[in-house]
Amino acid sequence: QVSGILNVNGGTTNLQVASILNVGRNVKGCQIGLINIADSIGGASIGLINIVRNGYNRVEFSGSEVLYFNAELKLGSRGFYNIFHAGYRPLNQKEGYYAFGYGFGTFIRTKNKRLSHNLEILATQIIDIDRPADLGGQSSKKLNLLNQFRWTIDCRIGRQTSLFIGPTFNLMVSKLVDQTTNEYALDILPYTFIDEVTKGADPIYLAGWVGFNAGIRF
Repeated sequence: QVSGILNVNGGTTNLQVASILNVGRNVKGCQIGLINIADSIGGASIGLINIVRNGYNRVEFSGSEVLYFNAELKLGSRGFYNIFHAGYRPLNQKEGYYAFGYGFGTFIRTKNKRLSHNLEILATQIIDIDRPADLGGQSSKKLNLLNQFRWTIDCRIGRQTSLFIGPTFNLMVSKLVDQTTNEYALDILPYTFIDEVTKGADPIYLAGWVGFNAGIRF
């Protein structure tokens, strides 16, 4: 099924391609569109929002060296799923950093039925909205994007429950300047092996490091 806007199939189809919406019952191949909905899929649903009733649908809670508290919703198929992310890191009783992100991932089985891998790409905007600007607070309108490539090992401990841990490869891209120190970067970065500011009229701060991510998945 190929159309400019919408595909709907209540039976079995091999492929659905539409610019806006695909709705299928039993899709043997792939769905490609802005929004994809299916009961089951043999390949992958590739789009901005993917909802597969019998697919890879997970909720997880995790921690990392940058954001101590994270919650994520993962929707789609094992071959390709969307990630909706929210995170928080407290600085003290009144101040903290909030984060909201979006990404994609793929689930890889292993010969061991309890172990699997997840490869993911995630972009997260980190916002400091508690402190006023004259005290070092940051505007939520400026670019302050944490880009991550994550590889985690998933260990199933129950029918629908698993623990996971793995490294993250991080690149912070930021236009924020601390008003108290007149310097780039946040005070939550652990360390950096990339630490530079681009040249030009509108400079951008780049910081790179290797971190970790660990948590529980349902």
